[in-house]
Amino acid sequence: MPRGFLNLTLRRYCIAGSLEQTAEVFAEALKPENGISEADGLDPLADPKIWAERLEELGEDLMLVGHLPHLSRLVSLLTLKSPEHEIIKFSMGGIVCLERIKPRKWMILWAVIPDMIPDQLVRE
Repeated sequence: MPRGFLNLTLRRYCIAGSLEQTAEVFAEALKPENGISEADGLDPLADPKIWAERLEELGEDLMLVGHLPHLSRLVSLLTLKSPEHEIIKFSMGGIVCLERIKPRKWMILWAVIPDMIPDQLVRE
């Protein structure tokens, strides 16, 4: 992913332990201020309530790199209050940006799927 492709400012970046290679690609492009840390509760079948509760306690911008279906269920829980109703179709390597608009109320700001990125940008 080319530098500057996504103009995001992140303080912290949490990853599932098995996704180090993916994390390195994003970290190189986004340069999170407080680096990358391995986090639990991002496994494919993890309870999305774990991170929903953690996010309520955190006051910083954060990128989570995890597995499906967990991330899809987390986004649905945060936006619809139910992990069972899929609000967005994730794809491997996709990014979904959420914003907390008030306590326990989130909205989707934007999403990027790998097919949206021209091949020549990916190779830079």
